[in-house]
Amino acid sequence: MTIRHVVLFTYKPETPESVIAEAIGLLNALPKAIPEILDWAIIEDEGKRPGSYRFVLIASFDDLAAVDRYLDHPAHVAAVAFGGPHIAHFAEHDHAV
Repeated sequence: MTIRHVVLFTYKPETPESVIAEAIGLLNALPKAIPEILDWAIIEDEGKRPGSYRFVLIASFDDLAAVDRYLDHPAHVAAVAFGGPHIAHFAEHDHAV
């Protein structure tokens, strides 16, 4: 059973684009640092309708234990520590595929 990990997130309006770019860069470096990640994509929203999230992260893992190892990995913790304070809203969802 593969687990799909989906995170929707948007940054605070006052967050500089340079900070957003650095945060996304840190996140996109995670697949090289964390072997549990099977598949990875961060996609920016095209619709930009009111209430939509600016980004979606879609990642795949072997199982929920692998998701937990990813969440606790120092590289993930560091990326969240950098970008997290700039997040306005996020939603997270894990499901089997």
